Amino acid sequence: MISVVGRDDVAQAVKQPLITGGAAVKQDQASVVALEALAYIAAEEAALLRFIQFAGVSPDQLRRAAGEPETQAGVLDFVLSDESLLLAFCEACGHSPETPAKARQALPGAATEDY
Repeated sequence: MISVVGRDDVAQAVKQPLITGGAAVKQDQASVVALEALAYIAAEEAALLRFIQFAGVSPDQLRRAAGEPETQAGVLDFVLSDESLLLAFCEACGHSPETPAKARQALPGAATEDY
């Protein structure tokens, strides 16, 4: 398995519910959701390989860029592009299916329309 970011690293950042109701999401909250998504993808080797191809990066490049808002936006774009991956990630991490889309809106390059 290719190690990119660990779930324990992400869990340390989560102290309270991140995204609730219709409130706007702050970029730091969105980053936590994106890092959770990356940790989930990294634990699923097939998903990780698809993401690396999608992003056109090596595992080392991904590891170095994981903290960048643009990379985090790409992670959420990838998750949002695959409904089965989206639902599995949300179930595993205890998020509503709307959470990644709300988080994506707080990161660079977000579309103005809803997902």
